[in-house]
This record gives sequence, structure tokens and C-alpha cells, in this order.
Amino acid sequence: MKAFQVLSFVLLLFILGTDTSNVNSQNMPQTASNQANIDLIEEKIKGIREVYDDKLNKMYEKLTLTEKRYSDLQRQYSNLAEIVRGFTRKRGLLDSRSSQTTTSSHTQPKIAFYAQLTQDKTALGDHQPIEFDMVTTNIGNAYNKADGMFTAPVPGTYVFSWTAANHIRSFMWSQLVINGLMHGKTLTDSADHISVASNTVVVNLKAGDVVWIRTMADHSHRLMGSQLSTFSGWLLYSD
Repeated sequence: MKAFQVLSFVLLLFILGTDTSNVNSQNMPQTASNQANIDLIEEKIKGIREVYDDKLNKMYEKLTLTEKRYSDLQRQYSNLAEIVRGFTRKRGLLDSRSSQTTTSSHTQPKIAFYAQLTQDKTALGDHQPIEFDMVTTNIGNAYNKADGMFTAPVPGTYVFSWTAANHIRSFMWSQLVINGLMHGKTLTDSADHISVASNTVVVNLKAGDVVWIRTMADHSHRLMGSQLSTFSGWLLYSD
């Protein structure tokens, strides 16, 4: 508003100055002409003000729209920041679980054994345990060659495998038992050649459960050694 007032005053002085020089030169008043010029100037000033007012209104509208867009962008930024924080938290949880899994795998107990029968077993009775006397592997010391029994040191899933071999004209039913209960069996039945049979059992054990191989009630009381009859087992994963 002050700019328009100053502009009006300058233009008025210019006109009046021109008219005053004319008065001095002609020595006669020009009141009507001066008033017409003033009216014309005021009209022009009014037009200029209207034009600039319109421009100012448009600029204000653009500014208002820009402020609205800026506010919208701030909200979008806040939403994105929250999403990023959520992903960061999830990443942290996943890294933590991965670390726990890695630590767990590093602390997994190592348990495995492999034993062989070096000498033939003769005069075997019914349900008699087989002592595999030659121990090649006994990681964790869970297998006892004195009685042929494996005792689970930790709860988990275990794998056991055994092989029974027989001389000619003999047969043997053998079984894997856990705490006295059968969980698998084999049959070797020889005619004029050596017979071999194997089986594998996967089972979940509690700490302290005992596993061994024994004869069944139907056999010829002999089991071949020579490292052909074997017993092995290992921890697949702990509970």
C-alpha cells in the first residue's frame, strides 16, 4: 500500500510541476485541465493497484498451496520414518535370532560312536546284550564297550545303525532296544555262505535313556565277529 501511495504522489508532483510551468509561461490557471490529469492518474493508479492486487492474491494462493504441499510432505516423511524404524526393529530381531541360532549350533553337543565285534560270539542266550568290543569312535564317551550299551547324555533325536553277520548254516534274529523295549530288528539266515543284515533307527531320547543290541528268542546262538558285526549311533540334534 505504501508503494502505491508513493507512486501516486510522485506522479501527481510530476503533473503539477508540468502544469505549474505552463501557468508561469501562460500566466493563466488551468484548473479544469489539472483536475482531468489528476483523475486520469488516479484511474491509472487504480488499474495498477488492481493488477498488482490480483498478482498478490495469486501469489498468496500459490504460497498457501505450497505450504499445504510442504505439510503433506512432512506427514509422508513422518510415515516413511516410522516404516523405516519398524524395518530396523525387525532387522534387529532377525539378527538377534540368527545370532542365537549360530550360538546354539556352536554349542550343539557332539555325540557319536562306532564299535565293532572282533571275536565270534558263541553260546548266546535269548535276549542277551551284544558287547561290541572294538571302539573306533566314541565322541562324548556315551558308549560303554564293557556291556555294549549307549546312554544318552542329552535329550534329542538320535540315529542308530547296526549290522549282524552269521557264518554258514546259522541264523540270528537281533534287535535294537531302548530301555528294554524293541525299536527295530534284523534277521541273518545263512545256508552255504555268510549272511549279513543291517537296520537303522531314528528316535528321540531323553537324557539317561539306554540303547543296546541284543539277541531275540529265535537264533542259532552264534554271531560272527571279524569286524563284520557293528553298532553305531550319533546325535542328530539336541532338544
